[in-house]
Amino acid sequence: VKTLEMNDNVDIRTNRGGRSKTITAVYAHHTIDDERAELKGRANIISDNTTLKAEHIVYEPAFLRATLTTAVEATQNGDKATGDAMAVSLYEDRSVKHVSITGNAGVQNSAPDRTTTVRAPRIDADWKVGQIISTARTTGETIVNIVPAGNSNAAPMTANAARSANVTFIGNGAIGQIVTDGRTSIRIDGDRAAADGASKTVTADTIKTDFQADGKSIKRAEA
Repeated sequence: VKTLEMNDNVDIRTNRGGRSKTITAVYAHHTIDDERAELKGRANIISDNTTLKAEHIVYEPAFLRATLTTAVEATQNGDKATGDAMAVSLYEDRSVKHVSITGNAGVQNSAPDRTTTVRAPRIDADWKVGQIISTARTTGETIVNIVPAGNSNAAPMTANAARSANVTFIGNGAIGQIVTDGRTSIRIDGDRAAADGASKTVTADTIKTDFQADGKSIKRAEA
C-alpha cells in the first residue's frame, strides 16, 4: 500500500524510530513512505509534546514542514501559536522550529510565574532545540502583554507598538528584551517590587526595553 484516502472519523497512529504520532481529521490523504498527509476538517497532528490543529493541514515531515489554514493552532509545552494561516518548520524530532503566522496572529508562552502574549497581524517565532521559545518578531500594530502568576513580585506590563516588535526570550518564559518600532507606549501596572506600587507609562517612537536576568522586572528602557 502506497497511499490511503480516508473519510469520516479518520484516526491514524504511527510509531517510527521511537517517535509516535496520532493524526485525526474528517478527511485524509496519507502517503505511507514519506508520511505526507493532507487533512481536512478538524485536523489534528499530535507528536509527543507538539500538536498542530487547523481545518486544513498539509503535513510534509520528509521536508520538515507543514502548512495550516483556517483556525490554526500549534502548541508545544507551555507555548501556543494561533492565527488564520501558518507555515511551520520542524526539527528532525518533529517538534516546532519556526512558525510564520498571518492574520490575527498570536503567540503565548505560559511559565510558572508569568504568561506572555504577543499579538499582531503577522508573527514569526522561533524555538530552540528542546522546545524552548527564543524569539517572536511582529509586523503591524503589536500588543505584548505580560501577566504575573502566583506569588511573583513581577508587575503586569503591556507594550503597544504601531509598526513592529522583536521579543527575545531567555528560557523558561523569561523575557530578555523587547524592541519596538513605531509609536510605542509601555505601561507597568502597580509594580509590586516598588515601594509606592505606582503605575508607570513610557511613550516614544521607538523603545528598547531590557529586563533583569530573571526576566521578572525591567532593567532599563531606552527611547
